[in-house]
Amino acid sequence: MTFEELKQIADSVGERQGWDFSRMQVDCDPMPWDYLEVAARYLRPTDRVLDVGTGGGEKFIQLAPHFGEGIGIDFDPEMVATAQRNLPRDTPIQFEQMSTDSLSFEDHSFDVVLNRQAPMAADEIARVLKPEGYFITQQIGSSNMRNILMEFGWDLATLPQAKGVQTYIDAFESHDCVVVGQATYDVRYFVRDVESLVFWLKAILHYSATGFPETFDIQKHWQVIDRIVSKYQTPRGIETNEHRELLIVQKRSRSF
Repeated sequence: MTFEELKQIADSVGERQGWDFSRMQVDCDPMPWDYLEVAARYLRPTDRVLDVGTGGGEKFIQLAPHFGEGIGIDFDPEMVATAQRNLPRDTPIQFEQMSTDSLSFEDHSFDVVLNRQAPMAADEIARVLKPEGYFITQQIGSSNMRNILMEFGWDLATLPQAKGVQTYIDAFESHDCVVVGQATYDVRYFVRDVESLVFWLKAILHYSATGFPETFDIQKHWQVIDRIVSKYQTPRGIETNEHRELLIVQKRSRSF
């Protein structure tokens, strides 16, 4: 593809709002779990729930029918503003700008803490969880979309997703929590069209928001995109992979 063709696509796909990727056309092999279904199993109508790194609140709002009261936090004020715009009237959720490293809540404030693909601080999460409360996180795995990211020539071990949930387990266990569930999947994932690929790259290649080494620049990256399309195009779309990790921990009871 030419620079002019790819620039026209980049200009036409627009910018993401919050962490809404619903405009992408994708396909994938079967996944062993769905984050919303897993989280809903641990929620009760009386629960007070915290969502750490809520983004635009897209997933948290969908879980609102399962709990009594919710607070979603994000360090980015633009994300918080987007979440507030997304919030339907009379939904029992409020959104606040807050650092994940220093939560402005009392000890034992929440029955459940959620985190989907966002930074977290195990010590703070353990502190605000009630005894016997649950923390559920789904994180992007270190191999996610590996072939596409490798085309940029980066050291993948230095990317934000390289950390993985395993690095958090010792921290949670040292703060009076036990692991009650852990899983991973790595399945084939297909981006159906170039527009979706460009939208995804524009959304994630933003150093201040995601920690990737570069910010998207069509003039700089168009040849990489052209190479990705040429090398990985299949009848189902541009082939890559989706790698996710799931971790569920429970705060110990005071009687332990």
